[in-house]
Amino acid sequence: MKRGILYFNQGEKCMVRLLVSLHSLRRHYDGPVTLLTVGPQCSWFLDAARMMQADIQEVTADPGIPPLVRKARLQEYSPYDTSMFLDADTLVLQPIAEYFDKVEEHGFCTGEFAGWRTTGGTISRRIRSFGRVVPEYVEAALAYGKATNTGVFGFRKDAPILPEWKDITEKGWRAACSPIPDEVGCQMLLPKYPHWLALVEWGTSVKFGAPERDIKIVHYHGRKHVHPFPLCNLWKQHYCALKHSLPPKLRKEFVKPWHDRRLKRYLKELREDITVVTAVNPRYVKKLEANFPLWMKTSGIYEYPMICYINGFDGPGDPRLDFIRARATLIEWALPEADTPRELMLSAFVLGAARDVKSAWWLKVDADATPQEGGYKDFQYTLAFPRQAWRCDIFGDKCGYTKSKQAQGGRHFLNVLDDWWAARTGEPPLFPADIPWRARHGHKRLRSYVCLHNAEFVRKYAEACGGRLPVPSHDTYLWYCAERGGHKWGSANFRGVMGS
Repeated sequence: MKRGILYFNQGEKCMVRLLVSLHSLRRHYDGPVTLLTVGPQCSWFLDAARMMQADIQEVTADPGIPPLVRKARLQEYSPYDTSMFLDADTLVLQPIAEYFDKVEEHGFCTGEFAGWRTTGGTISRRIRSFGRVVPEYVEAALAYGKATNTGVFGFRKDAPILPEWKDITEKGWRAACSPIPDEVGCQMLLPKYPHWLALVEWGTSVKFGAPERDIKIVHYHGRKHVHPFPLCNLWKQHYCALKHSLPPKLRKEFVKPWHDRRLKRYLKELREDITVVTAVNPRYVKKLEANFPLWMKTSGIYEYPMICYINGFDGPGDPRLDFIRARATLIEWALPEADTPRELMLSAFVLGAARDVKSAWWLKVDADATPQEGGYKDFQYTLAFPRQAWRCDIFGDKCGYTKSKQAQGGRHFLNVLDDWWAARTGEPPLFPADIPWRARHGHKRLRSYVCLHNAEFVRKYAEACGGRLPVPSHDTYLWYCAERGGHKWGSANFRGVMGS
């Protein structure tokens, strides 16, 4: 028996949400998907759906019929024996094979809504409103008990409920019984026909659902995808993941709000001038692989494009980098004159970033930086910089000392930098001469396992060092340049937010 997923689109307002839903589906399901369309469709939208292996099927029918009425007749258009329909405003979080099994067993499936009851005020009013067209069904529908929702439903083509569902939905629409005639029509018929009512985790309400449950599908009903509800954080993460996986031509259209006022407000909150930069070699790849999924759940990281400098791999196609390839631009990094792997990799954060970062700001995140704030609270970690950070040229974690990580001709990093600065400017040293190179010299500075940079500042001092850092330390070098060059720098305690 052929199984498949159905989506439906009419107009432009739901295009972005539908693509996000399809993107989430493809993380857990590789079977056939059909996008049913009514009326003209944007070519970029169809191209993006095809990129995620969705077939496009145009429905040639009366365009005057509202989408919610057409939902109750999808059996007329489905190419599958067993179909599962997903609203555009759903997010799939787990495999869905079990749902198909239930559909094949029972013929028709829909979902329980948030523990609501048919005797509750809202649902009972909806049921009684359909008394205008099917008065004989009202009492049984009220006695059914559980309220339903048709954001997710499934059917076999021979399910006996389907012809009457189509009929009752259209009658309810024409009699103006309810603005959601498909859902109430379905509720009226459940006492009469065989079916499986899926548990709430198959369509957890973004507003009324319990986030701690074992959620399989989230339903962002009523355009609540970017509301201040905990489950909205998941939608934003998937939105940004899809955005950064699309080719530039499609991304340009995807990031438009497309008549979605709430999405428009959310997009205005996002900065467009930041790039996340990290670097990895085989020694650190396992640490990055463990941390990367957490970064993709961290507000302040997942929203932005990413560069990852790589060294010691068989190019960007190395299978050890599969976990990050779709999300980051992988750039091979080499510095033949580097004395150690440490110097090689840390130089990428000055010389490489100066060359490759095109945004006004960039955020360094070390491969071994792990989000920590409060655990995975409300489905999201948060990395936020204070307002004063954006008035600095470099801003990182608080630190109170400099320690040389390797000998520089037997001299401390700070003495080497003083000599380098004096050779450029003739200015006197900042630190005492002859600090023992192994000493931890106390002074105010920053460290950079998570660090915000002004890109122009970095370009200036990448050029100043002539192709090789005076000391093999990205943050020591840039902090020193900021201090001596009269640039603003700042720090805050990030250790409770990101551990290293």
